[in-house]
Amino acid sequence: DRRLALSSLKAQFGGLSVSGVLTLLRPRGFDGGAAPSPGVIADLDIEGSLDPQGLLAIWPKRIALGARDWVEARLDSAIIDNLDFTMNLLPGAVREDGGLPDEALTLTFDARNGKARYVDGMTALRNGSGSGVLKGNSFLMRIDSGRVGDVAITRGEVHFPVFMPKWEPTYYRFTAAGRAQDMLAILDAAPLSLLSKVNLSPNQFSGEARAEIEVMRPNKRDVLPEEYGYKGAASFKNMTLNDLIGDIQFSNASGTVDLKTRSMTVSAKADIADDAPIEMVWRQNFYAQDGPSDIALSGVFNSSTGDLFGVPTRQFLRGPVGFEAQAKGDFGAFETLDIKADFAGAALMVDALGWRKAAGTPATGELSMAFDAQGVTVSKLSVDGETVNVFGGLSLDRNGVLLKADLPRFYLADAADFAATAQRDAAGALELTAVGDFLNAGPMVKQALEGSAPQDGAEPLRWGRGVKVQARIDRIAMRQGVVYRDGALDLYRDADRLQALDFTAFGPGGDPVTVAMALTGAEQGPERAIVARSSAIGELMKGVLGVNSIKGGEGSMQLALHQTGEPGFEGELEARNLQVVNAPLLARIFS
Repeated sequence: DRRLALSSLKAQFGGLSVSGVLTLLRPRGFDGGAAPSPGVIADLDIEGSLDPQGLLAIWPKRIALGARDWVEARLDSAIIDNLDFTMNLLPGAVREDGGLPDEALTLTFDARNGKARYVDGMTALRNGSGSGVLKGNSFLMRIDSGRVGDVAITRGEVHFPVFMPKWEPTYYRFTAAGRAQDMLAILDAAPLSLLSKVNLSPNQFSGEARAEIEVMRPNKRDVLPEEYGYKGAASFKNMTLNDLIGDIQFSNASGTVDLKTRSMTVSAKADIADDAPIEMVWRQNFYAQDGPSDIALSGVFNSSTGDLFGVPTRQFLRGPVGFEAQAKGDFGAFETLDIKADFAGAALMVDALGWRKAAGTPATGELSMAFDAQGVTVSKLSVDGETVNVFGGLSLDRNGVLLKADLPRFYLADAADFAATAQRDAAGALELTAVGDFLNAGPMVKQALEGSAPQDGAEPLRWGRGVKVQARIDRIAMRQGVVYRDGALDLYRDADRLQALDFTAFGPGGDPVTVAMALTGAEQGPERAIVARSSAIGELMKGVLGVNSIKGGEGSMQLALHQTGEPGFEGELEARNLQVVNAPLLARIFS
């Protein structure tokens, strides 16, 4: 064997001063075979500093190739010093693929003022400082401080567990704290694009966050985006999330994030309105082949929440409603949504029917919806309680316009008990059909005649392309306790005004009543009027006008229809055989 031993070595090159011991071993082959790989034993102190280009100049190209490639491709600048080198490479220890045993080499160093692109395309690390250890078959660079964009890095690593065999994973890890939007901007850069994959933007988030992230990259020069792997955990507080669902803002959010290669899970508590706290578990898949993402929400819904969603709930809801919701799909692009609600703590009201459920009275509700490009299908709609039982389904177009509905039961105690269906005709008018036992029409009649402004700034009813109503109701309650039986209603109202009306029923004594629309013939003022005829005109006036001082009689009553939104009414009454009661002054006038 050949051997060269330098017991005292001193040299200068590349701006470095090197001192120590070095032994080179060159063994011969056995029986004429190939010679084993040479051996090197060294213990060297290195004084001075290098930049990445100077380090590459003295780095043998066949040693620790993966780490060398990383320095060459992604370490743009740094001051490298405090180098210490030892080597204990035995003869024949170099493998056929050129790899070295891990214990064969150790190079330690410090680095500062570093700028590195730890993953191609992502925001570079700058002002980095730390220390590194290069061994025969591994490399570990520890980062003590630095910045990535506007985010402070408190700890980081570049780790090559092995250089050989080729293409094994390498890891880039960092711990950071700062503004959530700044962190998300880094994670949304290529190749990760975590938010862009699901049509979200870092600008939708603000607050404080802390994260520990690991990015896995195969140790090869060209890597496809799908070959990267991710893992991490984050916590956040005082977070605001904007426009996740329509224009809704989640505020005062706090929680955690669990990041994986193909998905992330966000668990959070937040507020979506005053006195409306929610809890959320959002599992977002990054790849379509893994199926839809899902979002679970639970909390409290109230009128303020309804205002945020653009639903005028103040017209029929007062108080808190506990709910649980399960959605599949991405935020802003749900595929399905299932909701369960508890109305026990809220008051529900339908003023048009004079119905109210008091707070404290039990009631629950369920809603199952599916979304597609054409609109929304509600396969299940139900509200059930002591004084309410409504169930059925409906469908809406993409603009929220009702296309079809089927409600086999619509029951509100002392207000309504019937089945209803709805569909659009060829011209787009909504055809409504209602058949059942009971309807309290008194409040609607009073509102139609006396007029009232929309409550709490709600918009007036939009008629769209018109409505056609066909109703057959056994009992119809009017004002002042008047009840008509065997009611039949046919009505058509276009987008602007009433076009046709035909109503027939029988009063308490079996007296028939008919109501129809007629033209007034007036050149000025109302063009249309409602004409009602009955052989019990006193009951008709009581049920329609609320006048209870006239009984009996027969005749007709004509009420002129004012323009939409104009309160009050005017009309004419023709009757005979009237009886005036409980109104002495009126009786004297008639007499």
